[in-house]
Amino acid sequence: MVNRTLKNLVFLQIFLHLDELRVLRQRQSVESTNDEENQRRSGPPPSSRPLKPIVITRDQLQSKVIGVGYPSASTMTIDEFYQSLAQRGLAPTPEQVKEMAAGIFNI
Repeated sequence: MVNRTLKNLVFLQIFLHLDELRVLRQRQSVESTNDEENQRRSGPPPSSRPLKPIVITRDQLQSKVIGVGYPSASTMTIDEFYQSLAQRGLAPTPEQVKEMAAGIFNI
């Protein structure tokens, strides 16, 4: 019984080493293929001029409104934006948030 278990362990180790050897050979062939590909591409990259951003618009008026980019200056603060949402009923007011939090934590 012990002899059979030992024999099985030896076969298992041999199988694992053979599998590892197979993986290493496959990796070596992939790396050599990559090296050949890199040698073919080792020349200088083709030069190109920088691309200019474009904005496609339907008409001249829309072009004047949108321009080359959107304006980056903010028109309101986050608090003002949230207050406008609360006034329109799209978000809870700070008082409602406090009531909800009190209801959740006082179960």
